[in-house]
Amino acid sequence: MRRAGDGGVASRVRALVYRSARQMVLEERPTPALVPGEVVLKVDAVGVCGSELHGYFGHDKTRSPGMIFGHEIAGRIVETTSERYPIGTLVTCNSAVHCGRCEFCLDGRDNHCLERKSIGKWRPGGHSEYVSLPIGALIDVPQTLDPVAVALVEPVATPLHGIHVALPMLARPLAQARCLVIGGGAIGFIAAMILRRYGVTELTVIEPNAGRRALVARYARCATLDGRDAMPAHDAFEFVFDAVGSETSLATALGAVRRGGVIAEVGLQDQSVTLDIQRLVRAGIAIVGGANYPTIELVTAVRLIASGLFPDLDWVERRPLADGPQVFEALASGHPYPKVVLQP
Repeated sequence: MRRAGDGGVASRVRALVYRSARQMVLEERPTPALVPGEVVLKVDAVGVCGSELHGYFGHDKTRSPGMIFGHEIAGRIVETTSERYPIGTLVTCNSAVHCGRCEFCLDGRDNHCLERKSIGKWRPGGHSEYVSLPIGALIDVPQTLDPVAVALVEPVATPLHGIHVALPMLARPLAQARCLVIGGGAIGFIAAMILRRYGVTELTVIEPNAGRRALVARYARCATLDGRDAMPAHDAFEFVFDAVGSETSLATALGAVRRGGVIAEVGLQDQSVTLDIQRLVRAGIAIVGGANYPTIELVTAVRLIASGLFPDLDWVERRPLADGPQVFEALASGHPYPKVVLQP
């Protein structure tokens, strides 16, 4: 069944298009067509992810020239093939489309689906005025939420999953653990907020950007370190959350974590790293990867946001879609805000 809106959907829309390394351009594209099993959204807000900045630099070969990035999407349905999702419904989405049939999907671990296809990589994303999404990827949200808050659901789910996979390995309850977060960008910033929400009192964040460092200190009410001229104490933290994923950050994590401690590795900056295997094995340190989240973490992220995870959204910079090329270049040059959201 096809149901369309009020006829106000234009035949062509503006979209931010990746053309080559450090080249984003605003182009006109045909409006996404409604096809069986999908809906068309008018995008209200869409985040710029660190992984997309990686692609902007040309370091991600899965992002081809001509692709529209954008997987942190909040929008209202303007065309639909679903009774469950009528026109006007505010939704977000899972950033990956899963097969729904494999062993991993059937037992609730769809983040491990071997056929998962990322929005903004394998199909056009939300850095556009309109986007088409599979019904199975949609995530329900309270209809009264600010669309900018809805666009934060995916960025919350990522550190949430990284923390959750580490919990069973901790020797003491998380609230009693001394915690270190490496990186004060969006994922590290949100991880610090979640750790506070979970009752952590001893929390330190490493972030070299002074603007981001000030924001995380203000919102997470925690100690901060520059990470260049001041480093964390050796063997001091039961739990380390690495939101960077570089050889340097992993070395820092291995040095800072206590014997028997846990490192959640969520960053993806480097393709490969070397590590101190003597330290890892002899100190009984656990390292767990947790970048990809199952759908249930998105549902939990919605609940956290709706229940007041963030006291305000002043730490999010809102920019029009037309500013997209400038936004990517600013982020590449060390923009201080942890998060930038585009609003078409």
